[in-house]
Amino acid sequence: MSISPFWNHQVKGSNVCKTTYRHLFEAETELWLCPFDGIHMVTGSDLSGQFRDLLDSHGIRRLFTKLDANEFGYGECVKLGCITVFMNPTFRNTSRYKVIINPSKAGMSFNQLHQWMSFIVDDPRDLLISRIDPKVDHHDMNLDDLFDKIWVPRVRKTNDIFKDQGTMYFGSRKSDWQVCVYNKAKEQGIIGDWSRIEIRIRFKRAQRIDALTFFSRLKGYQPFKEVYIVENDQFFHDLCLHWRVDASLYSVQECLKSLTPYQRKQVLGTLQSYGKIRDLQREFELQLEQWLNPSSYQGTTPHLSETESIDNPVGKSFPYSVGDYILIVVPRWNCNNWLRIIVLKSVDDLGRSPPPVDRVVLLARG
Repeated sequence: MSISPFWNHQVKGSNVCKTTYRHLFEAETELWLCPFDGIHMVTGSDLSGQFRDLLDSHGIRRLFTKLDANEFGYGECVKLGCITVFMNPTFRNTSRYKVIINPSKAGMSFNQLHQWMSFIVDDPRDLLISRIDPKVDHHDMNLDDLFDKIWVPRVRKTNDIFKDQGTMYFGSRKSDWQVCVYNKAKEQGIIGDWSRIEIRIRFKRAQRIDALTFFSRLKGYQPFKEVYIVENDQFFHDLCLHWRVDASLYSVQECLKSLTPYQRKQVLGTLQSYGKIRDLQREFELQLEQWLNPSSYQGTTPHLSETESIDNPVGKSFPYSVGDYILIVVPRWNCNNWLRIIVLKSVDDLGRSPPPVDRVVLLARG
């Protein structure tokens, strides 16, 4: 049984969690695969008896939460590692409980997320989404480059873009929509380039919908709409200079913000036609599809005709096949005429056992 290291020690050391509750705790997907870093839900429904039994049987006690109370409005919480339940609200109009689930950190599948919601409360239909944190990870770009190249269209005021302890924020902390760009590798204490672009979307009381309805509509969800990574190169500088903006002095965000809506549309359209833009919404959708349908990304590499592999690379991603050779097909999502094929003689060429296809693709990008 594979279990995420981010569950607390009571869970990881429990035989009951590995048998009776295996369907909840076993990592059914790769860690970090889920495109949601945090799912915040509030409810007036009581905690279920089976969830209380799990807490009691493993000695998981309520903790006082002075720091968390300021942000979440609750005086106590129970923590399982990848799931936190806040209780004892400090304000009259605050919901009875707040549940935060991190399916990405737990290696949780879409089906397991539904199982957990039904396991924690008596009536999962009463769980309302209060905040959700969709995310996209990049392993081929360091944080400084990302700060320089990202374009976030919804930020209107310059003073709403700021850095705090190595994290770049786009949007006010009190706003309903804020983009955070930070070094995930540093957070996890590992070496390498691992940057995360995360959107924190908060729902006011009147905007909240039940979690079951929200997750039934994921196919059309567009949190990263028009959020791009733009190549800040000479080509981009020349386009901006045409509109009398010296891009060499500014970041992509500052340059595009200084243009009129018409000028910005022209520049972005030209960049997109030349494959100079990475569409983060497209990357989010690909990750979401893989999380929702993991079986479609398993198996051997399909045969590619010359036409398929050269003329129509956009949107195609293929898992590796283990054998005499490993074929990695790496499309660049926003370029219509770019495709790289890498053939490794053996698994040993990777320097370790075969990682999941996402990791192979990321290692192969140059």
